[in-house]
Amino acid sequence: MTYLFFDVDGVLNREADWVNKFALHAPCVKAFGKLCSTIAGKYGEVTPVLISTWRAGIGANGRNSPQVDALKSALASVGVSVTDSTPVSNKGRQAEVNYYLRRHSAGRYVVDDPGSINLYVTNYKTGLVENDIVKIIKRIQ
Repeated sequence: MTYLFFDVDGVLNREADWVNKFALHAPCVKAFGKLCSTIAGKYGEVTPVLISTWRAGIGANGRNSPQVDALKSALASVGVSVTDSTPVSNKGRQAEVNYYLRRHSAGRYVVDDPGSINLYVTNYKTGLVENDIVKIIKRIQ
């Protein structure tokens, strides 16, 4: 199992998209789908884990905010299902990721967040692009 911890802003959208709240950039979403399928093809199952503040829109009752529904729909269109997110705490993302990893006995993982050991940060001006996929795969190895 490989865990792919990801943010939305600067990964599935670009800085230029931020003028519209909760925007997604179709080429970035497509690249994310390719990243997940490449990881799955190389290592087996991949679990994308949402670490973005967008995860606050995921309701425990099964109802999501409109932006989370749009996110899940966009990712589903490229073959990606997001069913997991890190817990929300006041300790910061790295502590949330570490807690998640302890609870799931994760082996391979990569995190889009500064401060992580297995870190890969996309360029927020471009979001996730094809060139990032090769670099992320190398980071996982």
